[in-house]
Amino acid sequence: MRRAHPVVIVTVALMPAVVLLFTIDPVTPVMVGAVCSIVLWRVAPALPGAVRMRPLVGLVAVSALGAFVVNALYGVPGGDVYWHWGYQHITERSLTLATAQATRALAVGIPAVLLARSLQVSSLAAWLATARVVSPRFALATLIGIRLVPIIVSDVRETVIARGARGVRATPLSVSISVIVVAIRRAIRMSEIAEIRGFDSPERVWSSFEPLRFRDGLVLTATVLAVAISVVVTITSGMWDVLRA
Repeated sequence: MRRAHPVVIVTVALMPAVVLLFTIDPVTPVMVGAVCSIVLWRVAPALPGAVRMRPLVGLVAVSALGAFVVNALYGVPGGDVYWHWGYQHITERSLTLATAQATRALAVGIPAVLLARSLQVSSLAAWLATARVVSPRFALATLIGIRLVPIIVSDVRETVIARGARGVRATPLSVSISVIVVAIRRAIRMSEIAEIRGFDSPERVWSSFEPLRFRDGLVLTATVLAVAISVVVTITSGMWDVLRA
């Protein structure tokens, strides 16, 4: 299946976060998160050299587990009491809240992982600048900043090695100051080069620009309908509850 437009991929990945602002029940995150994750898995295959999913999924799972434990022990009590000791308690209501928070973390985190492995940042920036959603200068600055992240990571590693070779302790503060100075100098050079080459000119042609296609509209419409059906099912079943917490 052909890759969907970056705007569609970002929109689908953000849907669970938007929907879950209005409810805290444990059912909606499962349904909405599953719909968006399946859509992203189908229309947004991983890019060559993309981040590995296993560490990110593990981080999301640990976050969900932490949310479950904290809310189970310290959530609002109510219903049957299963365990109690001091300020800690496990009750029927706290377990419901813990399940809701854990599923919310998974529903938001897994689409974010799929987004990180498949998003074409250059195409997204080109579309946003061409459609005048953001200014070309802002789009280019953001794109350059994202591209420089691996270089900054390399700067940190090289700074630690260099200080160790000189017999100087590499404290977080000293490494941060050195890396920030180097990053500022690099940013100044990049801005001068971009200014000379006219990168922010309104007549500039974006080579990575991709127009929205009819198929992208179908994918987005189908996803919105599936999410809406999930919400309707939750509401009709009586589980939709903003005040459950």
